[in-house]
Amino acid sequence: MSKSTLKLKHLDILNLTLYFQKLEEDILNEEEDIVDLVYEITEESKFLFRFLILLSNGSILYFEYNSTTKKITKILKNIVLKNIITNDINYCELCLNLPIVLTTSLNEIIFLDAKEKPCKTINISEEILSINSSFCENQIINLKFNCNRNTILVTTINQLLVYKLHIDKFENKQILQLFGEIKLTGLYKNLDFTKILDFKLIHRFSCFNENIIYFCYLTENKINDEFSKISLETDDGNRGNFYCNLVKVRINKKDTTQKILVFNFSI
Repeated sequence: MSKSTLKLKHLDILNLTLYFQKLEEDILNEEEDIVDLVYEITEESKFLFRFLILLSNGSILYFEYNSTTKKITKILKNIVLKNIITNDINYCELCLNLPIVLTTSLNEIIFLDAKEKPCKTINISEEILSINSSFCENQIINLKFNCNRNTILVTTINQLLVYKLHIDKFENKQILQLFGEIKLTGLYKNLDFTKILDFKLIHRFSCFNENIIYFCYLTENKINDEFSKISLETDDGNRGNFYCNLVKVRINKKDTTQKILVFNFSI
C-alpha cells in the first residue's frame, strides 16, 4: 500500500488529502492508504485520464484528470464496500469494471462481481453485488488475477495457492474454492516469501492463456543442467552465485489427479 498521493514520473499530480482539505470535506483521513489504483485514457481525448482508487477502509474514488490543465474535471465516491467490509483491505486487483478481488487484514479473500453486466466498479451497490469469500490460514502478501479474471493466485507467507470460481450444484451459485497449491521446484521447505518475494520471485499470469502462470526465481542449487548461473551482490557487499529459473506452470482442468503441471526451461 502507498500513502494517499498519486505520482507520475516522480511528480505529484494529485495529493488526495490536500485536495479534499481544500474542499473542506471530511471524506479522506490521513490513516487511509491507497491499496490499488487503475487508470485508462478516455476515448474523447488522450489528455483526459480516468482513475479508480481503492482505499484501505473500503472507499472507492473515481476521478477524471486533465493532464493539460492539471485539473480534476470529475470526481465520485462510493462507500458500499466500506459498509460491507469491516476490516482493513490490504491487497486488491482493482478494475474499472467488475469483477475485482481483494484481501482483508483477517486473511480473507473476497471476490466481488455484479449480478448484471457490464457494471462499472464505481457504480456498485449492495443490491447488485455478488460476493464470494474464502479464508487463508497464513498471512496473505500478494494476489493476482488471470487474464479472464476467473482464477486467482494468492501468495501467502509460505505458499502459492490457486483459487477458482466453481458452480455449487446444490445451491446453484458461484463459490470461490481452493483449487490447489503450487510447489516450485528447487525452493526449500519452510519458505518465507516475505524475505524473498521482492528480489527472488517474480510471477504473473499469461496474457493470452488463462491456465498458465510464469515464475522467475533464484535458487542456490542447480535444478537443471541448462539453467543459467548469475552473480548477485548483497547489501553488505558480498557476492553470491545463484541459478535463475524460469518456470511455466499449467493449471490442468481435465486431469483431476494432477491438476497443476510444472514445466522447467532455462533462460
